Amino acid sequence: MKITLSLFVLALLSSTLGLRAELQPGDALPPIAVKDQHKVDVSLEPGVQYLLVSFDMPAGKAANKFLEEQGADFLSQNKAVFLSNIFGMPWVGRKFALSKMRDYPHRILIANDEHLLDDFPKKESQITVFELDETLQIIAVEFWDPKAGPAPISD
Repeated sequence: MKITLSLFVLALLSSTLGLRAELQPGDALPPIAVKDQHKVDVSLEPGVQYLLVSFDMPAGKAANKFLEEQGADFLSQNKAVFLSNIFGMPWVGRKFALSKMRDYPHRILIANDEHLLDDFPKKESQITVFELDETLQIIAVEFWDPKAGPAPISD
């Protein structure tokens, strides 16, 4: 009984204080419904094998440069999607960033919700790469520095 009560109290405190575990292999990816850089609604659907997530501008710019060099079909050919977090960006910066994103040939999903990426692991100036199974369960999590080499995705 004491253990059960202790676990309950710990779970309650964690949710109250906003303490959460980062997503890891074995976890189901939470539902993602966002807009792309052209304001088209997009929901992550089963069949996506890789989710690349940018949390900061330097990593996002470097990833976009790499993806642009690969061609418009690179992400779809590798069953991958790219999600860029712009939440918290000042309005003026967001306006310029979105304008620039519209020029890229590849699709960029836009994370603009305060809590959408709370549980996502991240490293400064790196892209988080989730490898997913056919049901969007996480198989692996890697970190990619787009300035250092190619994306760790392949079909």
